[in-house]
Amino acid sequence: AGTAALQAEVQGVHTTVGAYELIATSLEAMQQALQTSQAETAPDFQAAAARLQTPNQGYIYLDQKMLTGLQAQLGLEPLKPLIN
Repeated sequence: AGTAALQAEVQGVHTTVGAYELIATSLEAMQQALQTSQAETAPDFQAAAARLQTPNQGYIYLDQKMLTGLQAQLGLEPLKPLIN
């Protein structure tokens, strides 16, 4: 019997960690998210999430460091803040 092979290009990955759903566009991004220490993100994330109404339709959280890296990766101009 012959051996079957499947070749695929990953378009996105998803996992659940505790009460959070993680979605990424690559395995590398997911690995980085999973390796990030909760101590690095928890205070800022908790403060940002606390301002959201409940229930809500979900949210996306990007801190300045993540946003700057994403802008550089995509070749985008830096965003100007709406409120100083």
